[in-house]
Amino acid sequence: MFFATEFSIKPHVDRATFVAQAIAWVRGMENTTLFDANVNINSFADEAALVSSKGERLLIKEHKTDDLYLCGVRHEINDGEGRTWRSEVTLKKNDAGSALRSRTQCLLSAERGKLQMPRKPYFITMAIDEGWADKDGPFEVSREPIFLSNQDIEFAAQTVLGDHTGALPIVYISREDNQKLPLLDEQIRALAHRLGGVAHVVVEPSRRFSLQLMGRSLAKNPYLGAVGICVGGYGVVNKFFLGHINRTDDDLFHAIYNTVERYVSNRVAKIGVDWADIVDESARLVRKDAESNRFDADAWFALRDEEIAEKDEKIAELQAEISRLQTESLSSASAQSGIISEGLLSSFGPELYAGELSDRVIKIIAAAAQGKVGDLDERSRLIAAHVRNLIRWSGGANQLEARIKAAGKDSKADDRLSDLLVEIGFKYRKNGGHPVFLAENFPGIPQQTLSTSSSDHRSGRNAAAQIVRDLGLAELRD
Repeated sequence: MFFATEFSIKPHVDRATFVAQAIAWVRGMENTTLFDANVNINSFADEAALVSSKGERLLIKEHKTDDLYLCGVRHEINDGEGRTWRSEVTLKKNDAGSALRSRTQCLLSAERGKLQMPRKPYFITMAIDEGWADKDGPFEVSREPIFLSNQDIEFAAQTVLGDHTGALPIVYISREDNQKLPLLDEQIRALAHRLGGVAHVVVEPSRRFSLQLMGRSLAKNPYLGAVGICVGGYGVVNKFFLGHINRTDDDLFHAIYNTVERYVSNRVAKIGVDWADIVDESARLVRKDAESNRFDADAWFALRDEEIAEKDEKIAELQAEISRLQTESLSSASAQSGIISEGLLSSFGPELYAGELSDRVIKIIAAAAQGKVGDLDERSRLIAAHVRNLIRWSGGANQLEARIKAAGKDSKADDRLSDLLVEIGFKYRKNGGHPVFLAENFPGIPQQTLSTSSSDHRSGRNAAAQIVRDLGLAELRD
């Protein structure tokens, strides 16, 4: 299990600054023994190692060419409970800029050990507080949330559409109809603090802002209290709500944090390097020296062994990850029966038999399809009411209805309504003098016919109202 993140840093961070910070970081650890009297110190041209009598290790390694400088620190310490904590922080500097990358692993060193998910190392917090962090696209890397103003609509649109160029994801928090946020102010600040150097936390200013953003982003923004995870080049890749899965704001907080942490940790290095990359580059340089007859056999064998060890560890990590995914898949399959999620099962209570809730939901859907909802038994009606109370309207119907009505306001209504119908998936066809829009991809929805010239100033509003009725939008909201 591991945690990883990376971000751009300012060019003034050099080898001396980086190594000094690493020493201060390790020295500040409560259980470190590296600064006791009996510590072995080994120093080579490109590597230094401190090893304590209790097995704690600090390695410092660097690689330098004309156009690239790499420096890394690796710290390993046993916690006395069968676990070894390995933390790696690397510095990369070249013509494209400078980047800091951190990776922390929890490794079992005894059978009695129990794996834990590593958290962000304090080195990242120290680097941000020291002012190392550079711009991440349009964002400042910080440990504070970004509260947007009503003038930041273009900035927000770029965020939810993925048009920004930053390396870190964005947690976008929207407002509910009553202007409230799904998390308390102190929770938002705690989330930004914990995700400092991992993600940016952005808070929209008002519900009106959210409605404006819907138009700018073609309804791709999180809204009505949803929290979206936005990634550069993709836009919103995940959304979280308060509901039957995340039933409290604490559940929502941890779901957001854990998802972002896993996503960032599992990405390959994009702007920084891992410790293994420094080892690879050093080995490549030794091989180059060998080809030019500047061969140091001892150095070559040592680096070869180090390369093999790093690759063996990477293989072990991949095997452990495959095993974890298989276990999660099996757990998920066994915890879910039919179409009902584990969260919904646990929220209703015990089943008469495994799969009862799923069977009854299917029965409710079948009764609705046959127009026989009144024939349902009492328990099925209770389950239907329970499910309805747990889930929430998406808010999309409100939004689409508002856009249709806004498009039908004046003499240009037909043009705007035509564009809107095509945008949501209707097919355009000319029928005599009237434009006809076919709902080929939407079974159960009638075709829409618009006029080519409106003599009545109310015709646009009437057409908009008819479209809203034909789409059944009024019944898809509270």
